[in-house]
Amino acid sequence: MSGELGEIIELERMRNAELDTLKAKLPSYQIERLQAERERIEKQIRSYNKKGFYSNYKAIIRLNDKIKKIDSRIDSLSMQDSAGADDTVSSQISMMESSFGVEWNVWVLEK
Repeated sequence: MSGELGEIIELERMRNAELDTLKAKLPSYQIERLQAERERIEKQIRSYNKKGFYSNYKAIIRLNDKIKKIDSRIDSLSMQDSAGADDTVSSQISMMESSFGVEWNVWVLEK
C-alpha cells in the first residue's frame, strides 16, 4: 500500500516541479532574478569603492560591464513581457494551479 500512496504524493511533487519550471520561463521572473543579481553586484562595487577606487579599478570596471549586460537583458525581457510573449506559459500555469486535483479512496482489508 505504501507504494501506491508514494505515487500519489509524487504526483504533487512533480506538479510543483513543473510549475517552478514554467514560472522560471516567465520574463517577469527572470527580470526579478536579474535585478537581484544587479543589486548584489552594485553592493560589491560599493565595497570596492570603500576599499579604494584606484586599487580596485579593474574589478570595478569588470563589474560595471556585467551590470551593463544585465541591464540590456532586463530591457529585452521587459519588451518581451510587454509584448505578451509569455501568454501560453501563463495560461499553462493558471491551468495547473486552478484545475489540478487528485482524489483517492483507501480501503483497508483485514484477513
